[in-house]
Order: sequence, then C-alpha cells, then structure tokens
Amino acid sequence: MNNNRDKKQPNMQIIENKSSYWIREPEVLLVCSSISFVIPIIIIMGRDSLYVINNMLFGGLSLIISIVSTISWLDPKNVNKRKIDKIVAHTGAFFYSIRGIAVIRGTAVSFGVLIWLFMTFSFYQSLARFSRGDKMWLASHARFHICVTTGMSLVVTNS
Repeated sequence: MNNNRDKKQPNMQIIENKSSYWIREPEVLLVCSSISFVIPIIIIMGRDSLYVINNMLFGGLSLIISIVSTISWLDPKNVNKRKIDKIVAHTGAFFYSIRGIAVIRGTAVSFGVLIWLFMTFSFYQSLARFSRGDKMWLASHARFHICVTTGMSLVVTNS
C-alpha cells in the first residue's frame, strides 16, 4: 500500500481520488494566481474607463472569473464550486478568445499565439501531473493561471 496518503505537505492535506491526489485545504499559490485575473480590470481602469461598453463587459467578466476561481480554490473539496468554476472558466475563455481574434493585430498576434501555446501546455501538464499523483501539478496549474491572466491582459490592452 502506498504511504503517500499518510504524508502531509505544509498547508495541504491530500485525499485519494481515482488513484490521484486532490487538495483539501486552500492552496495559496492557486488562490493568488486566481486573484491575478483582476489585472485586466486594472489595465482598463488605468487606460480608459469602465463606462465604455466593451470595457464594462470584459472588466465584469474578469471580476467574475477571479471571484469564482478564488472561491473555488479557497474550498477545493467543494465539488459544486469546482463545477461552477469550470463553467465560468470555459465561458470566459470563449468570450476572451473571440474578442482576442477580433482585436489583436500586428506583432501582438505572435505574442498571443505564444501565450496560447504555453497556456495549453501548462494546462495539460497540470492534468498529466495530477493523474500521476505528482504534487507539482499545483505549480503547473498556477502557471496556467498566469498565462490566462497574460492573455486576458493582451486582449484588453488591444481593445
């Protein structure tokens, strides 16, 4: 029998879930990287105004994504919060992708493509590490969050 269940990481208890590991307590790295989703709002407020309709929509979307993701990672054992987080994340990815395709031009396109590639790599790396029971999936997922924030910031900067 594997003794990994008996070992505790600082600030993290683990439970077995389909031969992988899931965290029970808040993970600071993922909470902080979820909070970073508000950076596009800061860019919008510094550059324009939230009264412009596109800024209001994407500022509101960024705020919702950040709040839902942060709440989800503060209570990662709550399955309902995780489901809502996934729905909000997929919705946000859809709208930001459509907006990005519409507004990003010139050299920013290359940067956007690199962000998408690295974001996709980070996400699938976190899934692979999670399925192997490797606790470094947390770092991969946090890197994915940072890539998402960078992509969202690129979209609002070019809007």
